[in-house]
Amino acid sequence: MKNYLSTKHFVILILATTLISLRTYSSFFIKYGKQDTWVYLLISLLILILFFYFIINTLSKLDSPDLVKSMKKYLPKPIAHIFLFLFSIGLLLNAIESTSIESNFIYTNLFLESSIGYYLLLFLVPSIYLLTRKFSSILVFVIVAFSLLLLNDGILAVLIEPYKNYRYIFPILHNDLNIDSIKCILFLLGSLSSICIVLPYLKLLNSKKDLKKNTLISLLFVSIITIFSIIGVIATLGAERSANIFYPGFIQSDIIQILEFIEFGEFFYIFRIVVGFFIKFVLSGYAIFLIYHDKIKSKKIFFSIFLVVVLILSYLVSNNSYILFYFLKYFELASIVLLLLIPLISCFIISIKLKVNSNKKSIAN
Repeated sequence: MKNYLSTKHFVILILATTLISLRTYSSFFIKYGKQDTWVYLLISLLILILFFYFIINTLSKLDSPDLVKSMKKYLPKPIAHIFLFLFSIGLLLNAIESTSIESNFIYTNLFLESSIGYYLLLFLVPSIYLLTRKFSSILVFVIVAFSLLLLNDGILAVLIEPYKNYRYIFPILHNDLNIDSIKCILFLLGSLSSICIVLPYLKLLNSKKDLKKNTLISLLFVSIITIFSIIGVIATLGAERSANIFYPGFIQSDIIQILEFIEFGEFFYIFRIVVGFFIKFVLSGYAIFLIYHDKIKSKKIFFSIFLVVVLILSYLVSNNSYILFYFLKYFELASIVLLLLIPLISCFIISIKLKVNSNKKSIAN
């Protein structure tokens, strides 16, 4: 595979995989964190930055920051294969989450009378064309689509601002730390763990220059945007109301009026959902291909099977909003283990072996 990816492109991949989920079903987190959800989000972000930077820092010390090759080289082969398989399951779960949330959102808020299967097909059928293209085509699509998404979100943020009442986020830390607070931190960390979708793409980097710096920049942007978004939802609707709406951001955008008769805020939010989750789905699916590309003989057959599996599981999960949001509890916890902890443990072992090898060389000299 040709190395089309620069570290600046890597920033876009990080933002594209991390931002969309947490901001879409924010009610799931506000249910546990109430008006202090943004404080717990800050704690989760600090944990994520610490863990993810350690992973990137460790891989950047190697000749090639290829997660798959590094795990196979420094870990026992059986453990490496098990870890990669579990990591791939985490990627598959993120693909299912993307299709489920997007189709359930459209079904619940726009076309309740039609079958949810139509929206799943509408989401999945175009993706098979993109997934079977070269990575350069996928990269161009992601850059263009995400640029439009940022512009869309910027306009939406400006339009919503007059409707916010920041008194809703006070008092800060009014309630003591309890089991719901811990759940909120864990679920937020699980959602943020989708950042690790980008790790298989490290093998496509054309240079490691500024990798750590650009990673920190992207993490800073993730922190600012997600905190601003959670505070914005609470400041617009209040914590209690936000916690009892499946997609509070959609209701938030519905408030927008210009000249007292023009209402089009929903357009911006629908655009965010459709484009944002489509990008995340494509990146999740292609990341699995990058892990096993040397064993896959036909892209079309692989992605056809992949899409059928996603279609069936997504239909079972997303057909009922209550089932979907119940599934999210286990999805977030699974994401922590499969997407974040597995690379973290692997890089910890790699780091130890690198230090041992370095000490042996210094003794030999």
